[in-house]
Parts: sequence; structure tokens; C-alpha cells
Amino acid sequence: MFPTILQLGPIPVRAYGVMIALSFSVGIWLGMKRSKPRGVDPVVFTDLCVAILISSIIGARLAYVIPFWDEYGKNVMSIFQVWEGGLTLYGGIGGAIVGSVLFARYKRISFWTVSDICSPLVALGIGITRIGCFLNGCCYGTPTSFMTGIVFPGGCAAGHEYPGVRIHPTQLYDSAFGFLLFAFLLLIEKKIKGDGRIFLLFMILYGLNRYFQDMLRYYDPRALIHVGGWSLSGTQAVSIGLIAAGLLLWKSRGPRRNQKVRA
Repeated sequence: MFPTILQLGPIPVRAYGVMIALSFSVGIWLGMKRSKPRGVDPVVFTDLCVAILISSIIGARLAYVIPFWDEYGKNVMSIFQVWEGGLTLYGGIGGAIVGSVLFARYKRISFWTVSDICSPLVALGIGITRIGCFLNGCCYGTPTSFMTGIVFPGGCAAGHEYPGVRIHPTQLYDSAFGFLLFAFLLLIEKKIKGDGRIFLLFMILYGLNRYFQDMLRYYDPRALIHVGGWSLSGTQAVSIGLIAAGLLLWKSRGPRRNQKVRA
């Protein structure tokens, strides 16, 4: 819709990049406030955020580039142009988890504790970043006659794929769910006992959201998984894994509050 929100001479300021920067900035600020009451040094948490920032961007970019290597392999430098879009959310979450586990081991702090601190903030980040996706015209849905349908301009990916056609603004659906999940996790975290449970709840609820939401989203056929006559997106496959892992850990391993669990 508005991929460039400001032009500083020859340098375009991309809406997508601005929203990513905003989501991390707000997340770090709120995370520092949430960390100290949970026994984590705010300075250590800030260092953790740097590790998460780097690992999540790497994971998000790799998860997007790998299925389209025939395109990116022709211009390897384009892999680093993340401000143009092309980041996969689950790749980012996976990268963030790996970065968090490694950092927690290095600093000898509880991964479960920091995951509970971060989970509502990740939901908030999804809410903010998906607005950037909407402005960029990526991560769009399929044609619809429903009242929420939007016609995207031809200058963006959504408008190019479906010129003059009303499609689901799946970016805004995901953004709304992210904001709601952020509020829900904050409201319920004091009522749930056991470190790591907020993180597991995030895994289950967001996994359910993305599985069903992806039924409305457009995917390049190269990004689909075909099993017999059944097709699903890679995101749906990951969602199933997240839901299953979340339920299994909730039942069999969910740590007790104040129990010292190392990553």
C-alpha cells in the first residue's frame, strides 16, 4: 500500500523496516521492565535481546530464501536486502528460540524464565510488524467477497498477483491476533503457575491461529508441501509441530514456579 513512507534523498525509508525496528525497540523497553521482577538482570536481558535480534533475522531470512533459492541464487547480495521484505515469521521465531537457548546456557540463566518474559512481547511484535507487511503489500491473502476484502494497488506484490481483485488482508488478521494475544498473555500470566507455561501457551495459541489463517493466505506453489492429494503450507506444517510440542511439554515437562531449570 505504502511501502516507502519517507524519502531521504536517494535513500527510501521502508515501512516494513520501520515496523520491524519499532517492534524490537518496544519489545526491549518492555522486556527490561518485565525482567527485573523475575530475577533477570535488565542488562543481561538487553544482551539477550541483541542475540535474539541477530538470530531471529537470520532465521527469518533463511526460511524465506531457501524455498526460492533459484531466484536468490542468481543475485546472492539480494539475500541481505531484508528491508525489502521477505522474512518468514516462523523462521524468525525459530531463530530467536535457538539464540535464546544458546544465550541462556552461556549466561547460566533459565531459558523458561526468559521465554515467559519474551512471549507476550513476541505477540506484540507480530501485531506491529504485520502492519508493516500490510503497508508493504506482502504476506497477502486469496480472493474474497467478504466485507474485509481489500484491493491492493498494482505497485505491490499483492496487487501484482491479484490486480483489481478484493483479497483477504491476512496481514491485518495476523496483526489483530498478535495484539489480542499480547493482552491475553499479560492478563493470564499471574494466574498460571510454572515457569515456561506462558511460552507454551503462546506456542499453542499462535500455532492454532496460523494454521487456520493460512487457509486464507496466498502461497507460491513452490512453498507448498504436497502429501498425496493434500497440500499445506510449510507454515501450517510448523504450526502443527508447535501445537503438538506445546501440548506435550505442558503435560509432561512444564516446570514448576521457582524451580531452577537450565536451558
